[in-house]
Amino acid sequence: MNISLLMLTYNRRSLVERCFRSLAHTLERNDVLEWLILDNASTDDTPGYLRHFMRGRPKVSCRFSSWNRGVAGGRDYLLRHARGNVVVLLDSDTVITDERFLDNLLRALHRPGVAIVGAAAHFVPPGWRWPFTVAADDYEGPCDLVPGYCQAFWRTFLNNGRCRLDLAFNPYWLEDTDFCFQAALQGRIVWSLPRNSSGVWHEWGKSGAASSDFEEKYRYFVDKWRGRGAVAFERKQHSLVTEKTPSPAAPPARAACPRPTPSPRLYLICTLERTGSEYLCWLLRSTGMMGDPQEWYNRNEPQYGARNRFGIPFLETLARETGTVNGVFGIKMMLGCLDNFGLLERWDAIRRRYAPQVVWLRRRDKLRQAISLYRARQTGEWRRITGEPLCKTPLRFDARQIWGHHDQLLRWEDDWRREFRAIGERPLEVWYEDIQADPRPAVREICRLAGVTANPGDLRKCPLVIQRDEITEMWVRRLRA
Repeated sequence: MNISLLMLTYNRRSLVERCFRSLAHTLERNDVLEWLILDNASTDDTPGYLRHFMRGRPKVSCRFSSWNRGVAGGRDYLLRHARGNVVVLLDSDTVITDERFLDNLLRALHRPGVAIVGAAAHFVPPGWRWPFTVAADDYEGPCDLVPGYCQAFWRTFLNNGRCRLDLAFNPYWLEDTDFCFQAALQGRIVWSLPRNSSGVWHEWGKSGAASSDFEEKYRYFVDKWRGRGAVAFERKQHSLVTEKTPSPAAPPARAACPRPTPSPRLYLICTLERTGSEYLCWLLRSTGMMGDPQEWYNRNEPQYGARNRFGIPFLETLARETGTVNGVFGIKMMLGCLDNFGLLERWDAIRRRYAPQVVWLRRRDKLRQAISLYRARQTGEWRRITGEPLCKTPLRFDARQIWGHHDQLLRWEDDWRREFRAIGERPLEVWYEDIQADPRPAVREICRLAGVTANPGDLRKCPLVIQRDEITEMWVRRLRA
């Protein structure tokens, strides 16, 4: 077992220095593989202190972001670069008061069924009311959530698609709560260590929970979980603690409410590069009823790499871990991933087990699609998140290569047609241009195909930014001249 310590920093150099002094002893442990730090565009002298702290400490690695990624975005960045099989997230305004704090976290993490361990238990009162109940300082046991200033979990919990950080909670508020609720939805346990003996002390740094930003995030959180949260609660083996009676002991067990298990239903988003597929998948995910469609069969994606043990058992895992409570789960399928999926050789078995529905996402304007593909390959920028700086990689116009990409896209579409004929499917065709104009009809049609009545969530929450710009239009004019 090896441990990755992950930490965000943003200004408040004095608190950062105090935290680092209290945590430096962990670098002497053999099981601590690395301490990754991301500075979230501090404007004080925190970056200079970090560079000084790194010297002579080979386990410490600091990254410096040129823009503030927010809490969820910063942690997502760190998690994608972590190498340890145990991840410990710590805020930079914490203080380690007990050298055994890592041992305390690991001891709890080895309990059967535990997914996330932290310090200080919180419970969500019936009726989804704020504030959440804070358990007594000496409480240890299952809970609804542990705050993000200290969370430990197995990295396979992320690699297996069971949990993901929702960037809609940026810059902060409730991203840690949402993270824990995903564990509950999977029937896993969030475990709290006693606040007064966990070995971690936290300096509360936000301005309070009365801000309009918090209220907006809380409404988003409740809307996201209202339908699924009740089922997640029923799966837990303890009762909720009420606001008036936080118990220092573990809440009593209650009998599980028997519920029929829905049959898993699969849908495929078949597409090519540069068709807005990430946006469409975000829209489907935002309904809360269409699973978590991603490129689960792409061997080149590091966050999915550990999942790639393909076959029917892998589909069973996807249905269980990425589907919503109605049994629906989705996969985004690029043409190059078909060999991993085994479409032809497994389709009959997949059809019998999952009643799959096929969606073909296409783009009418092949020239603009070819330009987008050429630019992405040239710059390495395949998507852009709100708040990210513009890519500064110089662009080189090459008409021959762009038209080559155009012809390749046409051939790839012919390949998709042959695949659909081979399995005897007529896919539902949806178009990039229509989704850009108004995504709601396409989302409703795909949901209807899966037997679901749902609408996309608040489109303003989507973190993705359209990358098409005036350079694209200039190149289109040159190529069509």
